[in-house]
Amino acid sequence: MGRGTEVELSRRLYEDVLGMKRVTLAEGMLLGDFADLARTGSFIIHSRTHAFALVEGVVHDWEARTSHPRTKIEAAWKVTDLARGKMRKMEGLMKELGA
Repeated sequence: MGRGTEVELSRRLYEDVLGMKRVTLAEGMLLGDFADLARTGSFIIHSRTHAFALVEGVVHDWEARTSHPRTKIEAAWKVTDLARGKMRKMEGLMKELGA
């Protein structure tokens, strides 16, 4: 608690469970530069201490100080159609269970 999620656990969830694709090209890039290139699609971005979404080139994050244009990207994953489908199924299951 209070320490976030281990990167390896996130990687396994994104890749092995949800079927997202790692974007190795983004690793080491500045967020502003990658956002200019990634104008279509949705991505999960990890910086050194935080994770957030990039959707259609726009950052979606509740903590602006950790996702400014000069933020260095440690890892990135593209949200695939397969991942979206799996997340929709999980959402339906959670609603069914009353969670």
